[in-house]
Amino acid sequence: MNYINPKSTVGCIIYKEDKILLVKRAQDPFKNYWSLPGGHAELFEKVEEAVKREIKEELELKINPKFFCFDQEISRKLKWHANVFIFKSELKGIPRLNKDENSDYKFFSEAKIKKLKLSFNHKKILIKFFKNEKYKPSYKNFKNKE
Repeated sequence: MNYINPKSTVGCIIYKEDKILLVKRAQDPFKNYWSLPGGHAELFEKVEEAVKREIKEELELKINPKFFCFDQEISRKLKWHANVFIFKSELKGIPRLNKDENSDYKFFSEAKIKKLKLSFNHKKILIKFFKNEKYKPSYKNFKNKE
């Protein structure tokens, strides 16, 4: 038998004050869409290590990830099924973009994010983040909460 199993993927909500860092995808699926930075967990890799590795590869940033939520991305049309582990981290340092995977990065406000077309389920995840995190006007108040 040939099994096609779901993939394990990771993403990170990287925040600076009241804005979220998004990357513009340079590859399909969702080429030219804004997205949370992240990617695939490798075989035998813990998701906490995978998110650190992915953020280092994509943005040359070291992060201190805290688990935020779990989501599933299922698309028969794209033949895609992923178990997604989303983390959050305050920005430390200056991002330096790896252009192999993403063509740009920017910081967006909550209002702007709600108007953007985002890849995968990332808009739903970010709306959940904005709704659940009671730290306005600044994300700085949130960093020590669990």
